[in-house]
Amino acid sequence: MGDVRNEYYLVALDQEAGYCRLFRADSPESAGLAPLWSGYGLRSGYDAMIRLNKERRPTDLFHVCSRAGARGGMAYKVFRGTPAEAGWTVEATEVAYSEARKHLARLVAERDAQRDRGRQRLLKGLRRAGVETSRVPKLTRADLRYIEWLESTGRMAA
Repeated sequence: MGDVRNEYYLVALDQEAGYCRLFRADSPESAGLAPLWSGYGLRSGYDAMIRLNKERRPTDLFHVCSRAGARGGMAYKVFRGTPAEAGWTVEATEVAYSEARKHLARLVAERDAQRDRGRQRLLKGLRRAGVETSRVPKLTRADLRYIEWLESTGRMAA
């Protein structure tokens, strides 16, 4: 057996197996196969085979989706592949799951900030109307119209 660093190897797609295989150049099994890589050294041939098999593997896409939630806000979710459930709108598509999670976190932070701004606006209106509270109570349509009237007339300024 010779020195494997000085032997000539090739990597070819084995149609029967469905993946790339490493062959010695003088192997009868490699006859008739189109080489995707060729060179000296068993280790470099093995590395090339692993790389080529990874490149041939289909990549999963991660979709960041949104839809209207039960309470009127937006709900967000990450789907692998196409969204399986109906009613979801694709906001972004990422190749890496970690990037999809970062995009999801950014969307959730924006939603929460907008919700907090609305809450602070309502609390300000309630204080202006004489209600001192740290929680937003359930408001009727008439209450919301009164707060909007205070804002539109300029009486909301504290």
